[in-house]
Amino acid sequence: MNAPQAFTNADWATLNQAWLTQALAQLRERLEQALTAGADWRNPPAEPLPPATAGFCPALLNISQRFGLSGFETQLLLLLAGVHLDQRLRTLLGRLFPPSTALCFSQAMSVLPEPHWDALSNQAPLRNRLLIEAGSALLDSPLQMPERLLHHIAGVKARETLLDGIVSVLAAPATAPAPLPELQQALREASQERSGPQLICLQAPVGHEEALLATCRQALAPRGLLLLNAQALPEGPAELLRCARLLDREALLTGFWPLLRAGENEPRLARLIEHLHSSALLLGAPPSGLLQATPHRLLQLQATAESCRRAAEAALRACGDELPDLRAELGRAARQFSLAPNAIVELSRQLKQTPAAERPAQVWPAAAQAARARLAGLAQLATRIETKQGFAGLVLPPAQMQALRDMAGQLRQARTVFEDWGFGAGSSRGQGLCALFAGDSGTGKTLAAEAIAHELGLDLYRIDLALMVSKYIGETEKNLKQLFDAAEAGGALLLFDEADALFGKRSEVKDSHDRHANLEVAYLLQRIESYRGMAILTSNMKSALDRAFLRRIPFIVNFPFPDAAARALIWQRQFPANAPLGEIDIATLARLDLSGGHIRNVVLAAAFRAAELGQPIHQALLLQAARGEYAKLDRPPGLACREEAA
Repeated sequence: MNAPQAFTNADWATLNQAWLTQALAQLRERLEQALTAGADWRNPPAEPLPPATAGFCPALLNISQRFGLSGFETQLLLLLAGVHLDQRLRTLLGRLFPPSTALCFSQAMSVLPEPHWDALSNQAPLRNRLLIEAGSALLDSPLQMPERLLHHIAGVKARETLLDGIVSVLAAPATAPAPLPELQQALREASQERSGPQLICLQAPVGHEEALLATCRQALAPRGLLLLNAQALPEGPAELLRCARLLDREALLTGFWPLLRAGENEPRLARLIEHLHSSALLLGAPPSGLLQATPHRLLQLQATAESCRRAAEAALRACGDELPDLRAELGRAARQFSLAPNAIVELSRQLKQTPAAERPAQVWPAAAQAARARLAGLAQLATRIETKQGFAGLVLPPAQMQALRDMAGQLRQARTVFEDWGFGAGSSRGQGLCALFAGDSGTGKTLAAEAIAHELGLDLYRIDLALMVSKYIGETEKNLKQLFDAAEAGGALLLFDEADALFGKRSEVKDSHDRHANLEVAYLLQRIESYRGMAILTSNMKSALDRAFLRRIPFIVNFPFPDAAARALIWQRQFPANAPLGEIDIATLARLDLSGGHIRNVVLAAAFRAAELGQPIHQALLLQAARGEYAKLDRPPGLACREEAA
């Protein structure tokens, strides 16, 4: 049975029905002979099953070939199907083995040709692949044919409902270029190998997961895929074994390939693979410890960064020809958000449906939205920060403002410099944009990161390195890998708070934990340097940081404590247009030696107090709130507070 046509080709269904009718008629004739012969029945050899039309293979014969069934096992399936499909055959069985028309194995052995006992072994295909169901008394228990198999033999379109929620069917796609053509060719050749079950592991650079999936579908067409949801796998060993056998059966019935995703519920996924007998695809590296137990021949296929880049460039050229005015902007968006070829084509399609005048402004937001789903992996490791204002909202000296603008400009022009001009040839090292923001608490480090993200139209995620660092050896590196993989796939800007937690001055290496801590620092630096986005680290104690680490940071921005003029500007910007204001003396407030973050705290505290009293926000409330802020900081009130109190 050619699976892709089994459910769509009406001609095949007609031929299958005709063949099955003929085969059942032949089987009825044999049962009539047995009934007539009675005690003299000697179970003669089988007549060949009806021949199939050229180019056509009936469902039952296809099952026999794919599952490696003997002639007796094939005839047994035909007989069990006939119990459900042929009333006359069922009547004959009732006369042969009264009083029941249910069939047991011992009865089948007495009437079917070339019987053999090992057909009922739990290692033989009939039971091992769940082609029949039998009770504990194997010889005398009624045999049952699963409904899924019966429908398949009859040529009825069906699916395995017992795998609902665990497996979803991805039919062969319409003809279209594969996103990763080099990998497509390698996979197509590998899938034709017939020497035994294979586990083909496919890997691609970050951001190309959907391209990898699309390439699999194209390479294996006209066969489809059985996409496994590993999170839904049952926990119990017996249930997991049955699930694997059901998946095996469905794969062989349909000709579809099971498709598994690495990293999803890996312990159960590894056990499932060990139970599988059919070939399968795995997106990602095989689960640890799998190779000792799997019956599969392992084959690893890698879509290299260079092949992915060529495929993306080809997609960009094609889309750029259709949207020439957007060619440069499409290229920048593709690099920032790690857009695979299929994502570039989809982005181009969306833009063509947008009014021409609006297209330039829509490229970046549309690309960011397409990549946002890939940021789900950051949820457990980082906090997304909503950005509300750009550089116009910052109060910083000119040198610091220029450094921030330079950082944003470097990220915007990364594609031009590293790819178009060739500065990135040969190595990804040094293509990451890393900055250290150093300064006291409240001086605007986080606000500056928000402003850069807002200006660039990127999502900003804050990571507390103190929480990222684990006491367990290897866990910190694992956390960092998950973080950077997800961030690079989604094009996010990363803000690492409290860099001192990981980059403090080195102490003497005394044990394996110290050595591993050094490896973790090296790993983080390596990922930051190759990260195709921007990573910002903050520190309140720059002097505590390792000098070797500081030498590797291209941007170091020192955030000074604001002077009186800067504080006056910060105070002025704190009051929204709708806020009810009384008499406020900005000059007096600017004399308070508070940083921007603490000024924000004072204004909010005064605003809540004013709302509670039913008053506008006025100077006395602000100074009262300022005294509270000084108390939190364990500092004496500023001169302005003391003068007001006097």
